[in-house]
Amino acid sequence: MRASYLLAIDQQASVHTSNNVLLRPYTPYGYQGGKGCPLLAFAGEAGALLPQGYLLGNGKRAYQTGTMRFHSPDVFSPFGRGGLNAYAYCTGDPVNKVDRDGHSPTRVVGQATGLVWGTVGMLSSLNKASKAIVKRSIAKANGTPIPKEFNNSSRTNNAMIFVGGLAGTVVKAPSAVFSFSAPFESVGAELMTGAGIAASSLAGVGKLRQLFNDVRSTYQEARSNRLPLGKLVLESIKEATGWNRLRGQESAVLEPLPEQVLLVRFPAMK
Repeated sequence: MRASYLLAIDQQASVHTSNNVLLRPYTPYGYQGGKGCPLLAFAGEAGALLPQGYLLGNGKRAYQTGTMRFHSPDVFSPFGRGGLNAYAYCTGDPVNKVDRDGHSPTRVVGQATGLVWGTVGMLSSLNKASKAIVKRSIAKANGTPIPKEFNNSSRTNNAMIFVGGLAGTVVKAPSAVFSFSAPFESVGAELMTGAGIAASSLAGVGKLRQLFNDVRSTYQEARSNRLPLGKLVLESIKEATGWNRLRGQESAVLEPLPEQVLLVRFPAMK
């Protein structure tokens, strides 16, 4: 025989009533004064394990609703995302947040998305500088007029994109690690945020793959025209960071490496 149960929950997944269970109000921090406790209670957590408390994260940390604090400190406090108060629940905002286990994978994905788009901006700026250097260098080697440099506004914008992307990449990398200690938002908000982040991540990864192909094509063209790749990377960085722009210089024009000729000597026929 199959039994069905209906649960009345709020946006935090807190169970307020169910079959044959009286309405159960909670304080913002989860305390409820009724006798007994249903299997699922505040924030959808198992409520029969501790009196007025919950074992979050599969027993990792015990949370007491009466004292509104954890029993054990957060390992990421006080210098990580755990905050200065190592015992605080939901960083003092239990209405808009739900702390399942002291970690937040949705926040991690969000940081990773920022990391991807920061890398995209950095690589796109660097590739633009590399393409211009390769194009100008090949034109000089072939004896054709050297194409004009990008105007100052375009070069400044390109440098801003590179520096911003680099800063975003550097900042987001450690943030993705520390965000493991951030509490969850409400379940509905987490789902909506996760869907948006997933779509943004997919677009970012697609753009990143396209950029890798463009960069590879640029450097293959440079190799086929015997341009020094190490110097190309260095000059591209100088141009992308705005170093040349600050010094009032144009991007470099590279000289092709000397063509190597292999001489084979055959022994004289007697």
